[in-house]
Amino acid sequence: MWRSRSLAIVISAVFVAGCSALYSADLRGTEGSPVAPSGTAVSAQLAATRAFAQASSSISQAPGVATVVVPAAATAMPGTSLTGRLAEYTDDRSTADSVLRSYVNAINRKEYARAYSYWKPSASQRPTFEQFQQSFANTLELRLATGVVREDAGAGQIYYTVPVTLLATVDAGQTQTLVGCYTLHLATPGFQAEPPFQPLAIDSTSVREVSNDADATSLMAASCQDS
Repeated sequence: MWRSRSLAIVISAVFVAGCSALYSADLRGTEGSPVAPSGTAVSAQLAATRAFAQASSSISQAPGVATVVVPAAATAMPGTSLTGRLAEYTDDRSTADSVLRSYVNAINRKEYARAYSYWKPSASQRPTFEQFQQSFANTLELRLATGVVREDAGAGQIYYTVPVTLLATVDAGQTQTLVGCYTLHLATPGFQAEPPFQPLAIDSTSVREVSNDADATSLMAASCQDS
């Protein structure tokens, strides 16, 4: 079951960004078969989607802020949209923000093994796979907006910091807004002379829950200052 603020705690700890348990309702029936959310929950999800689209539009208009919205799984069935269609597969590890888009895409499609793979294997915040998967048990949808990506390179290592705003919709149709910073790491590809090759991956995260009407633009602008 979800507890108040548990999403922010879990996301900050691992981005078990996900949705551990804030509400007692679940997408599965007593025998584990998926069941559709109620009309009230669907209406709440659609309202949340509209609200986030408006917020994203506001963020994108702020000077120096790049916005990326990842739609998908306000889901009734695992990995599907409300229309029953599977969210389009996205797996792009070429840039820091594309890694995060792919990460959210994997979570929305319920492809937790793929989502887990976007974490650097040696990252201190990475949980066990079982803990990671369970943290999203009640998550219907994650939506993502990113701020300006910054790069810090040296000694064959490249680190990227990405300000983010996340909107999480959970199975009771409730929403949570989270703002914070992701740090991603890549060992310079030309210096990786032997397999296995280690692609760009999430190294750490610091995300906190804020009110749904918070000024995400200002919060994102300051979120990576200490990283």
